[in-house]
Amino acid sequence: MNIKPEQDTDILFGLMGDSHITFEGAGVQEVKKALEIYSQIGVEALVFTGDIIYQVDNWNGPTTKVIEQPYEYYNKLINDYAKNVPIVYCMGNHEYAQNNEASETLLKDAVSLFEEQTSQKVKFHTVIKGFHFITAEINDFCCRVTRETEEWVENEIEKALSDDEEKPVFVIMHAPIQETVIDSPKKENAKYSDEFKKFLNQRSRVVFLCGHLHTAAQNPRSIWQDGFTVVHSPNTAVGTLGNDGINNEEAVWGISQGLIVAVKDNHVKIYKLDFNTDKLIGEPWEIDINAGCGDFLYTDKRFKNTNKPYFDNNAELNVKINGDGKTCACFSRALCEPCGKNQDGFAAAYNIKVTDEQSGEIVSDFWYQADYYYTVPHGDFLEKNITGLEYGRRYVFEIYAANPLGSVSEKPLKRELFIGR
Repeated sequence: MNIKPEQDTDILFGLMGDSHITFEGAGVQEVKKALEIYSQIGVEALVFTGDIIYQVDNWNGPTTKVIEQPYEYYNKLINDYAKNVPIVYCMGNHEYAQNNEASETLLKDAVSLFEEQTSQKVKFHTVIKGFHFITAEINDFCCRVTRETEEWVENEIEKALSDDEEKPVFVIMHAPIQETVIDSPKKENAKYSDEFKKFLNQRSRVVFLCGHLHTAAQNPRSIWQDGFTVVHSPNTAVGTLGNDGINNEEAVWGISQGLIVAVKDNHVKIYKLDFNTDKLIGEPWEIDINAGCGDFLYTDKRFKNTNKPYFDNNAELNVKINGDGKTCACFSRALCEPCGKNQDGFAAAYNIKVTDEQSGEIVSDFWYQADYYYTVPHGDFLEKNITGLEYGRRYVFEIYAANPLGSVSEKPLKRELFIGR
């Protein structure tokens, strides 16, 4: 195993996002492997950011009851691989019945079953090795959050901060605060109150741990800082890759990732972990709690302080006709230098622009998401089908690359190509 996080720590804990174990047992193998890896690493606690199970009893309509079976799968895995490890559970929207208009009874039944099966209250505050962990539930399947829940969290944060004047305080809620990590403005996400966000923004020692979005750990916008820190834990099982701002034409399945959090004194390191390959991803994110928000690394300033991707002199661009008759652009991957701890160095998206040489008409111009979410790239070249091209005509192809912080290459990879049969 190639995973060697920080060894000299005050606490080392595993942070795992959505695993969505279903009544059919989907997700069991992925969670099993994740827990095996955390066990081999020797984590001293586990934190789950919600959606440990997928509470649905059918796939054809709204769920009208909650069932124990998904929890039974999960609890067997915990007993086999993490029986003696302290665990902090967070209730996500999928622990509720999949029902946008669930009755109060159905909501209460979901909460009761969660508390029974995890042996933990949905609102929970514990101290592990001297560090405070505070978790509270999303209030229904639609990710609503009540002001009552927020106020409870605020009160517990104040207690934790007053207990120790230097250590970070970890707050776990399933959905991210709006306008923080990548994809958090989506209307499907929780809408926390302005009062709650303002409260957090005045408490720089709060590290808010969340999930729900399924965005890849490689994306540096999975961590966000202003007056406090938000960290998004990636998808572990039974979920498609989340949107990083550019939609995939087809859903991406099979990504299984997690995080490892190492704390020494007041310094937090967060390692990105790929369960499929048993490898760490890039450089860890680092938070200096004592420095305060003035020296935070992952603020909006990083969008102005980043390296642009580029195509080297040996980059290639060609077209071919696939067996189904579609025109396919084949081109070299762009390069991008790492930028400190902010960005590991890769192109996250490509813009393909095709112009008819004779008429000057732009016949195709679109962005698409690259496959950066794989720990090991799938080949040196990328391929993308282009629509709207005609045989027997000459086109000018231009390809630009963007890094995950949105900085675009200055010069395109450019070539004139004739489309022939």
